[in-house]
Amino acid sequence: MDKFKDRVDFSKKQLMAGTFMYFGAGFSNSEKNFGAGVDAAREAASLLQDNEYSLAIGIVTPDYDYRKVYDGIRSVVGDVPVAILVNNFAAAHSAGSESGVAVGIFSRKVRARVEIAKGFSLGSKRAIHEAVGKLIESSSNREYNYLVFFAPNSIPLAGENTYNALVEFADSFDGIIGGIVGDPEKMEYQTFLLNGKTYTDHAIFIKLESDVRFYVDQAHGFHPVRPFKITGIRGDMIISLDDDPAFYILLDVLSRKGYSEEDIRDPVKASRILNRFQFAVADKNKPGIFRAVLPMNISERGIRLNAFLSEGDSIWLMESSTEEMHEAVDKMMGRAMGRLDKINGALMFESFVRRRVLSLEDYVEEQRRIGDNLKAPYLLVETVEEVVIAENLYPGAHMGSIAGIFF
Repeated sequence: MDKFKDRVDFSKKQLMAGTFMYFGAGFSNSEKNFGAGVDAAREAASLLQDNEYSLAIGIVTPDYDYRKVYDGIRSVVGDVPVAILVNNFAAAHSAGSESGVAVGIFSRKVRARVEIAKGFSLGSKRAIHEAVGKLIESSSNREYNYLVFFAPNSIPLAGENTYNALVEFADSFDGIIGGIVGDPEKMEYQTFLLNGKTYTDHAIFIKLESDVRFYVDQAHGFHPVRPFKITGIRGDMIISLDDDPAFYILLDVLSRKGYSEEDIRDPVKASRILNRFQFAVADKNKPGIFRAVLPMNISERGIRLNAFLSEGDSIWLMESSTEEMHEAVDKMMGRAMGRLDKINGALMFESFVRRRVLSLEDYVEEQRRIGDNLKAPYLLVETVEEVVIAENLYPGAHMGSIAGIFF
């Protein structure tokens, strides 16, 4: 996306140094690898009340030498765990770019424990169980425990499989949130760096321990178009809706929206069109709570999803709406501020879809709304899927949303 090649500033309001207890974040697009790590880490560290840290997380775009960036971050935070994620977009509360480095730093007031889920693509459930099991076994004298993770988009239905592995541990944490990261158009290994060691087929799981409660929430912002009932499904492919072929049903709806049949039948063009739509699946036990899944591709065989649904499920086709996306973010921020006495920072997991369907001005406005409401630092991780397990949300793998853990 050429509109994000250069640095994009989000908020002109400066956060006051030395005022945040739990979390700081920073961004740099310095041309020097080591220098970018230093600059972003220094900005993050400057926002914290003290200089005792428990964990640093770095988001590094592919055009940087992530090892040199790691060395720059390490020179600032000292001997604490440093996790690096190579991703296509890096952003914090101040700015973002497809060429940059973003860093988040936790203070010692939040205890952080990190484990690697090894061999994710070879056996995601086994790898996750081993890593999370170790985190659960680690002793904790803090009242609250949260699980945060980054997993690669290296297997089919990565979000669905990750959720299915994590749901067994739901009772062991006060909230679980994470993202599937990588290229949304293809499955591939993702580069992670933890404490100087490079991993390419693994996932990173972090246990955050605190004496105060954090808060997990999520926003969508797509407008309802039409309800359907799934009358035929095979695996992750919807075959029929309302007893009619799913392809022709969706073709009719999209044609009425002004999209040509030629473009809808073209896999590349259809992929871009489908990013603007999602299916919402309501939680039968929680009115108003739903899960968002995206149609990944469409053919005469049917509509392939990023999730497993069931015959008989009622779903709504939803269309992206700038106004409703902004409104959803405002409501999420309002709920977070209502649940916490003071917000000291946030780790946000945001779908690539939002940056793709919003104009540059509207995307900046979304980030400005987050920052102006929070009045605190945040680190943003762009995701292919967002996975949440929290009492106020539809548990599962979502697409098209922005989810956050607020400190």
